[in-house]
Amino acid sequence: MSDSPLRLVSHLSLWFKGSPEFANYLLNGRRMVPFDPLLGFTDSSDRAVMRQQMQWVNRYTGNSGADFIYSLEWIKPEFEDNEVFDSVIDGNIRRAFLPELEETRSRWNIFYDPILAPLQRLLATQPPIDYSRSDVFRMWVSDLDYLQQYFDHPTYWRIDGKPVLNIWAVPDGMVNAQPAIDEARRRGLYVMGDTFGRPGAVPQMDGRTGFVATTPEITDIRREWDLRDVFPFFERYFEPTNDGVDVIPALSCQFDDTEFREALGDPHNAIRILARNREDIEAFFALALSYAQPIGGERYIYAGTLDNWAESSGFFPTELREPAFWDHRGGLRRVGYYGFEHFEAVRRALFPEIPAYVGPRLEERRDRVVFEDCDLMGELEVSGPGTTRLRNVPNWKNGRNLEQLANFRRAWTPRWRRGDAERRVQLRFQNLDGRSTALEVS
Repeated sequence: MSDSPLRLVSHLSLWFKGSPEFANYLLNGRRMVPFDPLLGFTDSSDRAVMRQQMQWVNRYTGNSGADFIYSLEWIKPEFEDNEVFDSVIDGNIRRAFLPELEETRSRWNIFYDPILAPLQRLLATQPPIDYSRSDVFRMWVSDLDYLQQYFDHPTYWRIDGKPVLNIWAVPDGMVNAQPAIDEARRRGLYVMGDTFGRPGAVPQMDGRTGFVATTPEITDIRREWDLRDVFPFFERYFEPTNDGVDVIPALSCQFDDTEFREALGDPHNAIRILARNREDIEAFFALALSYAQPIGGERYIYAGTLDNWAESSGFFPTELREPAFWDHRGGLRRVGYYGFEHFEAVRRALFPEIPAYVGPRLEERRDRVVFEDCDLMGELEVSGPGTTRLRNVPNWKNGRNLEQLANFRRAWTPRWRRGDAERRVQLRFQNLDGRSTALEVS
């Protein structure tokens, strides 16, 4: 096993909005999500949601966030308005995601969508997209110009000093792409493509990887799989090449787009690749880890996704229901409400040195209370004699009277009004998973 540090990379979507639409869990008036997220149907512009999600990422991959890289799907600049969802992504990067990322040591990069980028600018009607066309190539060059502000960001992911540009669906969604790839590499970018199990000629790039557990090769055989049955395909994808192109192993925990396909009016093409239990997912990560080779001094595993709810491939937790992995609905074996089990599989397989999460913790240290592993959107209760005598009751919702510590921790130093003879108060904290703890402060 290499001593090079291991980094987990995962796709993050920032297209969710407050009112129902395609970007918000509904399509053609129909729900396209098979379960309820633990945070509910949230908005990607909500910085409190960003903070909570990042806290969970850090909890299972390392408190500082240094071992995690967010790969942000990107379609086009914000100023190119669209009534659906694409333009909100760009704005949410700057106004919601990046301000919260600064509280961590995590990195990030752009995951370019080469299909939706021209489709939503009416340059094409269906994939594959011919990137040798002059209008499409001009779009590509314009996008690279615009994205330079992100490539220059101090926490942007770099390999050997080169900003990493990851491109989805290469080569089958993006044909005649070599001139476009060459233009990006000429600008000093490290270009990586999603090539696993995809037909067609792969352009010369710096690296190749995948996206989720479903690939065209696998779904051409059949559309329902046990997760372990796709391992041989991915092991073949993970094999190093002799062409000087880096290989980053990629996978996803599960995949089930039944509701999405039904909303599209295409129920017969639904894909289900389901884990029987957490051990299946741990085994998939262990396989990927065995092939992760140092690239520029670090090892990487790409795991899609954090929040692609319509395809059931995410890490962010679902509501906590049983059974934890799969059940039968409508006569079909379906993905289950997995809770935090996908995150826990990552911790066990990739970062076993991280202590297991046991719930929120409160500790009194030198007249101040430190809140450990307390969800930023959890509930704090203050009760008991003397509470009216406190000068600075902590407000968990707005952070008032709470000191911000590293790694999403908080601290509170009680201050009492003069003449209060009984300085005692009960604190109780409950996380979003229902686990709670209490502490008496005196």
